[in-house]
Amino acid sequence: MSDPESSKFVLMDDGVSCIQLTSEDYEFMEQQKIHLTGARIYEQEGGKVFKAMDVQMLDSNGNKLNSHVFKKPVKISIGYLVDERGNVYSGRHAMMFDRALPSASEAPNEFSIYWNNGGRWLKLGTEVDTLSKSANVKTRNTGSYQLRLVNQADIQQNSVFPKTITPNGVGSMILLSSSLKIRPMRVVRNYL
Repeated sequence: MSDPESSKFVLMDDGVSCIQLTSEDYEFMEQQKIHLTGARIYEQEGGKVFKAMDVQMLDSNGNKLNSHVFKKPVKISIGYLVDERGNVYSGRHAMMFDRALPSASEAPNEFSIYWNNGGRWLKLGTEVDTLSKSANVKTRNTGSYQLRLVNQADIQQNSVFPKTITPNGVGSMILLSSSLKIRPMRVVRNYL
């Protein structure tokens, strides 16, 4: 994904979101006559859902290939627009959200991408790029994605994993059990 020159881009139907895939995945799709699509799901939008997108692989007859996994991670970018006052909007008017929409400068702490694994929505590690006006995630999965407004009071903000304050300062704890007995080591010398 680091080399945009060798990547291929598929523009989604909203005109501001795209999928960036490796040339390896693109060549595989060409050989198999598979098409990649990204379509907006308007009926899921509103409340906490700022924008919903469906990323799917279709065979040559237009049938969905369920649970397709890319060979290498692709970058899904869900775009947003910024109005003349500097506030973000989805491009769809008269939407009802749970709260006021953030300004463009607040977007990195206000948006997270979620993916539906077939049973529930999972929060993904999202990077918001204010220059390209997009929320981005790297994934190997097709399916339904939602760009959601995250709760400001959430201490984790835009993190997938909880932030843990640890004594060693590296984010991991050293756990000792009270039943663990530490015995001093004896130096054993083997003489031949």
